[in-house]
Amino acid sequence: MSTDSQNILSNFNALPEFEQREVAAEILRRASQWDNGPLTDKQLAQGADELFVELDQRGEGDLLPPDEWIAEFHRWTRSHTIHNPNLDVSRESIYDGRGE
Repeated sequence: MSTDSQNILSNFNALPEFEQREVAAEILRRASQWDNGPLTDKQLAQGADELFVELDQRGEGDLLPPDEWIAEFHRWTRSHTIHNPNLDVSRESIYDGRGE
């Protein structure tokens, strides 16, 4: 990691928690615009493993409540969105020709 990146993380850690959340949300919003392609099963498993390890390292007293853990996991999955302009997931395309 570059010195600039380390400085950004150091400055991020110095922010109050509410500002860290705002900055993190903005970074995730921007990163979700990148075309990362579909996630493989291996990538999903690796991401889940990393999240579990991080949660384990926090210790029992620092565990997130279930709703916060789910929100954290959803933030992670949204950071790996699929951008495929050829994929039509509209109701019309899914049920086309079924008499609806």
